[in-house]
Amino acid sequence: MNVDIPLPDGTTMRGWLARPATLPAPAIVMVHEWFGLNPQIVETCQQLADAGYLVLGADLYRGEVAKDVDGARTLIQTIRDDAAIATLGACAAYLRASPDGNGKVASMGYCLGGGWALDMAIAGQVDSAVVFYGNVERSDAQVARIRCPLLGHFGERDEVFTPPTVKVLAAQLEAAGVADHRLHWYPAGHAFANPYRPLYDAPSASLAWQRTLDFLQRTGAA
Repeated sequence: MNVDIPLPDGTTMRGWLARPATLPAPAIVMVHEWFGLNPQIVETCQQLADAGYLVLGADLYRGEVAKDVDGARTLIQTIRDDAAIATLGACAAYLRASPDGNGKVASMGYCLGGGWALDMAIAGQVDSAVVFYGNVERSDAQVARIRCPLLGHFGERDEVFTPPTVKVLAAQLEAAGVADHRLHWYPAGHAFANPYRPLYDAPSASLAWQRTLDFLQRTGAA
């Protein structure tokens, strides 16, 4: 269902809230790909709700959805970093305060959203984070601020956010002493977990999904 989230600047963000059958439940802020909060992201929110999570699909485009790659390139330019992290923090706060939640909040995102899921961990807004093939180029100081469990899924043939950048993150996490982090590699390209994209890889997507559910159960339960 649609839900309006109050933001620090006095405006609201309309997101999508998927509720599980059993409440209260651990919660997840879902951050969309660069196409926006489209039906595929809503489907993913519902799948997580079916698995027992209270899921809020955040909308960094404030109601706009791209129909094609050119539209996505235009919309991504509208994001201001400071406003986006404030919006996502408000989403996490909404879920943490909700009587339908158990006080635990994770972040999760794909591509564009994967990078923001990581930033939510850096900002200390969540109790755990799941990154699907997002932009993970961050400074050593930023990575050192991560204090929550982190799970990452990356394609060995990703030509958008390439393996070398992920390997830098892996080294940064080790150097910073972020003990609970797991970065998994798959024999696939970018957006391999999206069934509506050309590089969808069903075996890799299925394995990443199961690993995600296992991680969320371990880190997100009451």
